[in-house]
Amino acid sequence: MGSFKNRPCLQGVVVRSDRLDLRTEGGDVAVEVLRTSFKHPFVAHWLPSPADVGEERIWAVATHLLVTFRDPVDEVGAWHILNATLRAALHADISYAVQRISLPNTFLVFTPEGGPEITTDGPPDYILAALAAVRHHPAVDDANPNYLYFSLPMSLSASGGCPGTGIADDLKRMQAPLAWRQTIGDGRVRVAVLDSGIQLDHPDLKPNLLRQNGTVVGYNAYTINRPPDDEFGHGTWCAGIIGAIAQVGVNPRVALIPVKFLGPSGCGTVAGAIDGIQFAMNQAAHVISASWGGPCISPDLEKKIAQIASDILFVAGAGNDHRNLDTLPGFYPAGFSLPNILSVGGADDNDFAVATWGYGKKRVHLSAPGRSVCSTYLLGGYRTGDGTSASTAFVAGACALVKAADFSRGVANIRQRILDSVVPLQGSPTGVSCTGGRLDLANAILGTNLMVRPCP
Repeated sequence: MGSFKNRPCLQGVVVRSDRLDLRTEGGDVAVEVLRTSFKHPFVAHWLPSPADVGEERIWAVATHLLVTFRDPVDEVGAWHILNATLRAALHADISYAVQRISLPNTFLVFTPEGGPEITTDGPPDYILAALAAVRHHPAVDDANPNYLYFSLPMSLSASGGCPGTGIADDLKRMQAPLAWRQTIGDGRVRVAVLDSGIQLDHPDLKPNLLRQNGTVVGYNAYTINRPPDDEFGHGTWCAGIIGAIAQVGVNPRVALIPVKFLGPSGCGTVAGAIDGIQFAMNQAAHVISASWGGPCISPDLEKKIAQIASDILFVAGAGNDHRNLDTLPGFYPAGFSLPNILSVGGADDNDFAVATWGYGKKRVHLSAPGRSVCSTYLLGGYRTGDGTSASTAFVAGACALVKAADFSRGVANIRQRILDSVVPLQGSPTGVSCTGGRLDLANAILGTNLMVRPCP
């Protein structure tokens, strides 16, 4: 398994080590608190016990909690309810703030940026240390760490001949030209790219960005009140696969909504993702493309995706580590068992499943191309890359194309059409996904070669 220690936003130094009662089932857990270059500079590293498998499920933003109250309350009321509990569990000089997020009765409890430095010893002065105490408060329904999630690595290479003079090979293999005879997309279909933003002036993406009164409709949950422009490149690359007007995208015509919650090093938080999903919901998005994830199970994120189950398809990548999503530690949000999620693994240029990436007979639904995929990149350019980020974007684009072909189709119908239309992967793989197949655009649009796929 790969290690999330290698993520750029997690490079830092250990400030202090503690043993805390953090897990739902109780018991002390060894924690290292690190100072990093991430937007919120302190993160906690759960030290795995012998029973743990791997270490990737053990990262959280150290100064953040997500707290859900039993009864409705405003921010001032939430602060007063928690104040005595936090003061009793933490260092006397701790400062914190409370901010409502887009879940009922749920608040982000955090240390404001620029606050006092975390001390090296003495009582804990980071809010995560109060998790167990907050969970036991009679007014609190649930409390969880505000976990970190990460973009799926792209393994980019130089642009070379990307894009070529014709339709990309991946699109040809999925029979896109045949599908396009019926539809090249529809500007009424809205796809929210929940990622690191999109380069808003990229010439092959600019025409397909959703606009109101000439202004791009988007949201920046990472840096509030800033445009959702891309500093990292990942969101721009995924957006091109979904809907570039160049011959690298599934939909030459579509409405792309840039929703930024991943920062310039490819990291974001559960709270940012939740608020980004709410924005997509407010904009009546039909599909959310989520080429990111992590090993921590966030009940809050799962609740938010379930909240949009009847309205929005949520397409998520199975990750680029050799990981069985049917077992623990898994990979989320792709590993959530929800009726609006499509979990996507990767296939290579010869239609073999990429065995070193995420898989699972129950929790992964299908595969899509993920090797040597050409797409849009920063500064108006292009890059070729690998990973289930591409696979996810292909499936998100396919869902939008199915919607464009018949605008009356809803979430369940589109999802089942995608699953029923796959073509078998080479080598008769077992356990790769519940369909064992690779996305095919022509089958999905034209209704050819359909087979009923009883996926969860």
